Amino acid sequence: MNKRPAIFYCFILAALSSCGQDRPEQQTPVTRSVYNSISQSVKTFDYNPTYQVRFTSVACSYEIFVNDMLVTFSFSSGNTAGEQSADIP
Repeated sequence: MNKRPAIFYCFILAALSSCGQDRPEQQTPVTRSVYNSISQSVKTFDYNPTYQVRFTSVACSYEIFVNDMLVTFSFSSGNTAGEQSADIP
Protein backbone atom coordinates (compact mmCIF):
# COMPACT_ATOMS: atom_id res chain seq x y z
CA MET A 1 0.00 0.00 0.00
CA ASN A 2 1.38 3.35 -1.01
CA LYS A 3 1.33 5.94 1.80
CA ARG A 4 2.59 8.87 -0.28
CA PRO A 5 -0.86 10.15 -1.44
CA ALA A 6 -2.19 10.06 2.14
CA ILE A 7 0.84 11.95 3.46
CA PHE A 8 0.59 14.41 0.56
CA TYR A 9 -3.10 15.13 1.25
CA CYS A 10 -2.42 15.59 4.97
CA PHE A 11 0.36 18.05 4.15
CA ILE A 12 -1.91 20.04 1.79
CA LEU A 13 -4.72 20.08 4.35
CA ALA A 14 -2.37 21.34 7.08
CA ALA A 15 -0.96 24.02 4.77
CA LEU A 16 -4.39 25.29 3.76
CA SER A 17 -5.71 25.43 7.32
CA SER A 18 -2.65 27.28 8.61
CA CYS A 19 -2.98 30.03 5.98
CA GLY A 20 -6.54 30.93 6.89
CA GLN A 21 -7.36 34.54 7.64
CA ASP A 22 -8.86 35.74 10.88
CA ARG A 23 -12.49 36.70 10.60
CA PRO A 24 -13.05 40.40 11.15
CA GLU A 25 -15.11 41.37 14.16
CA GLN A 26 -18.64 42.22 13.24
CA GLN A 27 -19.92 45.59 14.34
CA THR A 28 -22.91 45.53 16.61
CA PRO A 29 -25.93 47.29 15.16
CA VAL A 30 -26.81 50.61 16.79
CA THR A 31 -30.10 50.20 18.61
CA ARG A 32 -32.13 52.85 20.36
CA SER A 33 -30.80 51.79 23.79
CA VAL A 34 -27.16 51.93 22.62
CA TYR A 35 -27.79 55.35 21.08
CA ASN A 36 -29.37 56.62 24.31
CA SER A 37 -26.50 55.35 26.46
CA ILE A 38 -23.96 57.08 24.19
CA SER A 39 -25.90 60.33 24.13
CA GLN A 40 -26.11 60.40 27.94
CA SER A 41 -22.31 60.41 28.20
CA VAL A 42 -22.02 63.60 26.12
CA LYS A 43 -20.91 66.65 28.10
CA THR A 44 -23.39 69.51 28.31
CA PHE A 45 -22.66 73.18 28.79
CA ASP A 46 -24.68 76.31 29.58
CA TYR A 47 -24.96 77.15 25.91
CA ASN A 48 -25.78 74.16 23.68
CA PRO A 49 -26.60 75.17 20.12
CA THR A 50 -28.77 72.84 18.11
CA TYR A 51 -28.62 72.35 14.39
CA GLN A 52 -31.12 70.99 11.93
CA VAL A 53 -30.75 68.75 8.93
CA ARG A 54 -33.37 69.01 6.23
CA PHE A 55 -33.80 66.07 3.91
CA THR A 56 -36.28 64.48 1.58
CA SER A 57 -37.31 60.85 1.83
CA VAL A 58 -39.95 59.29 -0.35
CA ALA A 59 -41.22 55.90 0.89
CA CYS A 60 -37.81 54.72 2.04
CA SER A 61 -35.92 54.10 5.24
CA TYR A 62 -33.00 56.32 6.15
CA GLU A 63 -30.09 56.76 8.54
CA ILE A 64 -28.35 60.11 8.97
CA PHE A 65 -24.80 60.16 10.36
CA VAL A 66 -22.74 63.20 11.37
CA ASN A 67 -19.05 62.49 12.05
CA ASP A 68 -19.81 58.76 12.11
CA MET A 69 -22.41 59.27 14.86
CA LEU A 70 -25.98 58.25 14.18
CA VAL A 71 -28.18 61.34 14.40
CA THR A 72 -31.56 60.04 13.35
CA PHE A 73 -33.02 57.05 11.57
CA SER A 74 -36.32 55.64 10.39
CA PHE A 75 -36.95 52.09 9.29
CA SER A 76 -40.64 52.56 8.59
CA SER A 77 -41.82 51.75 5.08
CA GLY A 78 -44.75 54.15 5.24
CA ASN A 79 -45.46 57.04 2.93
CA THR A 80 -43.01 59.61 4.27
CA ALA A 81 -42.82 62.06 1.41
CA GLY A 82 -41.64 65.62 1.26
CA GLU A 83 -39.08 67.64 3.12
CA GLN A 84 -38.37 66.67 6.71
CA SER A 85 -36.07 68.06 9.36
CA ALA A 86 -34.13 66.46 12.19
CA ASP A 87 -32.66 68.27 15.20
CA ILE A 88 -28.99 67.62 15.93
CA PRO A 89 -27.99 68.44 19.50
